[in-house]
Amino acid sequence: MKGGEYVATYGRSLERILSANDSGASNAFLVDATTIDDAIQASSSVLLGMRAADSPVFERWRSGNNWLVAFLGIGTSHFQQGGPSNA
Repeated sequence: MKGGEYVATYGRSLERILSANDSGASNAFLVDATTIDDAIQASSSVLLGMRAADSPVFERWRSGNNWLVAFLGIGTSHFQQGGPSNA
């Protein structure tokens, strides 16, 4: 985002994905898209729970270009100094 406006055309879709996914769950699925814009829009429909991912998801039309989407979750890591506790 630059000056309050999205630089990339998929910025709004990406923001919706990141703000709605706070569970940290991992997902992997296929989207059928020709551009990154369409790939992210199709991904948002899966990650926001609007569509199933049992087959490649497409936004506008089937192109035959499949993208593997791997969403590894959102979360923080907690570092324990000295390694794990054996207590």
